Amino acid sequence: MSRHRRPLDPKARRTRTKADVREETARARGRSDVQVDKLRDMFEKNRNVTDPNLIDELIEQGEKKLHAGRHPDPYVVPYYVGGTKYARNPPVPPEMRLVFDYGREVQP
Repeated sequence: MSRHRRPLDPKARRTRTKADVREETARARGRSDVQVDKLRDMFEKNRNVTDPNLIDELIEQGEKKLHAGRHPDPYVVPYYVGGTKYARNPPVPPEMRLVFDYGREVQP
């Protein structure tokens, strides 16, 4: 065995898969696999609904659940509306003139 290659260690860090990331995200958000499966089943149960009134009612119920589970102080991307950097450097008004040759301009 070469000195430069490490032996294969079963405890060595492995490459993360999409399933790993999904599981970590669910765990970080406080959801277990059971809760995620229940949510998926709710969507699958209503997959073939064609009645427009029932669809509107289901959407309204889903939006209520969504807003009930929202974080009270959600993260806002800094450069989006409501973010800390939104419109921090507004464009120069058209009535202002930029002088690029300051100190070298021609005296009238």
